[in-house]
Amino acid sequence: PQISRNEIILTKQFRRGVGEILLELPSGKVKRGETILTAARRELEEETEYKAKKLEKLTETLVAPSWSTSKCTFFLARELIVDSHPRPHDPDENIEVVRLTFKKALAKVASGKIKDTKTVLGLLLAKRFFA
Repeated sequence: PQISRNEIILTKQFRRGVGEILLELPSGKVKRGETILTAARRELEEETEYKAKKLEKLTETLVAPSWSTSKCTFFLARELIVDSHPRPHDPDENIEVVRLTFKKALAKVASGKIKDTKTVLGLLLAKRFFA
């Protein structure tokens, strides 16, 4: 999610699978009967309490094509506004919203501080949109 020409929003949360607190792009699953675009908007609102006036699809990737049909679709959220009626987080989520310059986020990727694959790829895909 792009706050300004050079600032983005990430989420910070504990991930049980690796036992670490990770910085990530907002993300989640598509619910039954929901479009990918609707799911992207919902997850952004649930995890960050921001709404995007514009969502631009960047690409769709295959997560693990040798054993799964899972896909990951990347969007660039633009023209963000604070949601005056925020949605509640999922009960098992304890999420902190982190604002960073895009340059600092890329530095965290380069230093290994951002480890989540979808976040690394999403930031690299969005690079052309930042000053």
